[in-house]
Amino acid sequence: MLAAMRVALATLVLTGCADPAGIPADPSGAASTTDKEDASAAIEPDGSPLSIEGARPIGGYAAPAEEPRSDNPIGTWYLDTDGVRQTLRITAGSEAGSYRGTLTLEAPPTTVYPLSALVWEPAAARLRFHVDGEGTRRWFTADLVEGTMMGRFAIGDISDDEPVATRYRGHVTGWNATLLDRDIVPRTFDLRWEDGRRGRLQIDRAPDGGFVGTMKVHATERNAALDEEEQRDLTAVSWDGSTLSADVDDRGVTWHYEGAVRGRTLSGLATTGASTATVAWSGVRAEVLGHGMTARPPAVQAAWRERVRRQLRHMMMGDDPRPTATRVTVLSAGAPPIAIRSVPGERDDDLARPQAYTLSELQLEHTIDDPRGGPAITRRSHLYMATPTTPAPPGGYPVVLAVNGHWGSARQMMDPSSYYWYGDGYARRGYLVVAVDISHRPYAERAALYTDLPGGDDPASGNGLHPAIASAGFDTDWAEDGERAWDASRALDYALARPDVNAARVMVTGLSLGGEVATIAGALDPRIGTVVAAGFSPDLNVMTFRAPHFCWQWQHADVREYVEVSDYHAMIAPRRLVVETGRGDPTYSNFRVPFASDKQVLRRARAGYGGAADRLVHYLHPGGHTYRVGDPGADVDAPRGVSVPTLIAPDGLNPLAWQTDGATIQRRVTVFDLTLWSRGR
Repeated sequence: MLAAMRVALATLVLTGCADPAGIPADPSGAASTTDKEDASAAIEPDGSPLSIEGARPIGGYAAPAEEPRSDNPIGTWYLDTDGVRQTLRITAGSEAGSYRGTLTLEAPPTTVYPLSALVWEPAAARLRFHVDGEGTRRWFTADLVEGTMMGRFAIGDISDDEPVATRYRGHVTGWNATLLDRDIVPRTFDLRWEDGRRGRLQIDRAPDGGFVGTMKVHATERNAALDEEEQRDLTAVSWDGSTLSADVDDRGVTWHYEGAVRGRTLSGLATTGASTATVAWSGVRAEVLGHGMTARPPAVQAAWRERVRRQLRHMMMGDDPRPTATRVTVLSAGAPPIAIRSVPGERDDDLARPQAYTLSELQLEHTIDDPRGGPAITRRSHLYMATPTTPAPPGGYPVVLAVNGHWGSARQMMDPSSYYWYGDGYARRGYLVVAVDISHRPYAERAALYTDLPGGDDPASGNGLHPAIASAGFDTDWAEDGERAWDASRALDYALARPDVNAARVMVTGLSLGGEVATIAGALDPRIGTVVAAGFSPDLNVMTFRAPHFCWQWQHADVREYVEVSDYHAMIAPRRLVVETGRGDPTYSNFRVPFASDKQVLRRARAGYGGAADRLVHYLHPGGHTYRVGDPGADVDAPRGVSVPTLIAPDGLNPLAWQTDGATIQRRVTVFDLTLWSRGR
C-alpha cells in the first residue's frame, strides 16, 4: 500500500504572508447589524500604525444571480432517516400545485419507491407523504427552510390509517441539492481511501476564474487521529461540477486524481507516473451550507450569512422560538464578590484592580409554545450576574455574556480562583457580566452520542443536567449545541432589558465548551458584536476520530455534513472575532504540532471575512487549554499583549511550514483592548 499521501502546497489560495496583527483602529472592529464593512486604518493604542493580518479581498469570483428565499419541495433531497441514507426526488405534478416523487435507498438494493399522498403546505412550509414497501408503510412529515429539512416519520402496516402524532418516533433530516447547488462551488467531500485513510477534499473558485482546492488526511482506520497530516493545496485543478482532475504531491512524487460525481458522491482513482500503483478513493458531500475557501463580494457574503442563520436555527434549535413568557427568580442579590483564595496558574490579568461589583444569582424559566400543539414547554437556566458598583458610563455598561466549559459553571466563572476565572476578570473591568450555566442532557437523552458527565458539569454550584427541549411524549428535535446557544441568547435578553446597559457593546466569551457555545451563539445572534472564543477552533473531522467529548455532535444529523467551525466564524463576520489557542494544547489534535488545525481553520475563516479580515485575530499564546487576556499586573511574570502568528498561509518557499510554525509577533494590544468598541460608530 502507499504511504500516507503528501500534497504539495503549490498555489496561494487565500493570502500572502503579510505582517499578521489583525487589530483595527476600532479595536473591536464591530459592525452594525446591517453587516456594513469598512476598511479603517489600524493603529496601536499609542497611535502608531499597525499592520493588518488576514486575507486580501480576492477577485475573480463570479457572483451567482440573487437567490430568492425558497422553501418549496421541488428538487433532489439527500435524507438521513435515523442513519439510513435515502434520496428523495420531487417534481411538479400535472396539475397546478400538485407534486409527485420517489424515494430511493442509497445502499443496495437501491429500490425506487413512488411517493403516495404527497401534500405540500406552503403556508407552513410543510411536506407530507407516505411510502409503501415490503408490507409496511412509512409516513413522513417534515418542515422545510431554504433547502434544509427537519421532520419525523412513523412506521406501520400497509393497511393502517395515518398514525396519531405520538407514533412519529423516527427522525428525518436532509438537504436539497437542486436549491443549494446553484453554483458548482464551493464543494466539500469527506474522503475514504482504500488503504484506510480518511480525509476531506475542498474545491472553490480561484481569483483568476479557475479552481483551487485543499486535501487533508484526518485519520486512518488503523491509528485514528494519530495519523493526522497537514492540509495541502491541490494543483492543476479542473472541475466542472461533475468531473474532477487534480494533482497532489507525495514527498516529491506527483499523484494524479481523477473522479466523477454520482449523486452526493465523488469517486475515482489516484495514479502516479512513478510506478504502476493506483489507489481507489471515494467521497460523500459535506459542509453543504459552507462559505467556501475564497472571499465573495460583500453583498453575497451578507446574504449567505442571513440564509445560513435561518437554516441552522431550523436544524439546531427548532427555528429559534421566542419565549411567550419568562419568569425571573432572584435566588440572591447584592452579594459581595467571591474572595480570591489562590491565583490560577495562567491567569494573566491585573488582580490589583478591585472587584467593584456585586453578585446576584438568578433562575430564568422560559415558556415556549409547543410546535405540536401540546402543553407549553418550560426551559430553565441558571446564571450569576455581576453588576458594577461604579456609575454607568454614557450609554450604559458594556455587557459580557460568559459561558463555561466542561466541569464548569456560572459560579466558577465569577470565582477569581477558578480555572474559568474570566467572568471575574471582565467584571473587574467594569462590564456587566452575565454568566450562564452550560451543561449536558440527562444520560438517557444523549447516550447514543456520548456517555461521560452523567451528573452534569458542576451540580454543587447549580450546573447539573439540562433536560432537552421537547414536546410532551416526544424526544427532542433540537441539537444540544442549539439548546446551549439558545440559553445564552435568552440570558442576553435578560441583560439587555436593563436600562443601564449599552446594547451596542455586547460580547460573548468562553473557554473550551464555552468557546464552542460562544462561537455558535455569536454566529446565530447578530446582537453580539464581539466574540472571544478560547480553546475552540478545531477541525471537527479530526475531533470525530480524536476528541474525548462528543457532545458537539448533532442528535439527528451529522453537523459536518452542513457546516464546519470556519463557517461559524464566517457567520460572525464582519464583527470582531478573537480566537485564542495554545501552542501546547492537544485537546483536539494528536498532531505533532496540535495548533496546525487551528491555523488551517482560521486561514479559511479569513476568507469569510473578506475585506474585513483584520477583524479576526488569532491569539496564539504559549500556554495550553487556557483563557488568556495578555494584560498582567506588575507582579505577574507574563508578557503583555496578544501574540499573533507570523505565518498564516503558504509563502511559496516551504508550502507546509506555515501550519507547523509556532512563531508569533507580540502586540501591545490586550484582549480587553480588543473589546473596547461601539457598534455602528
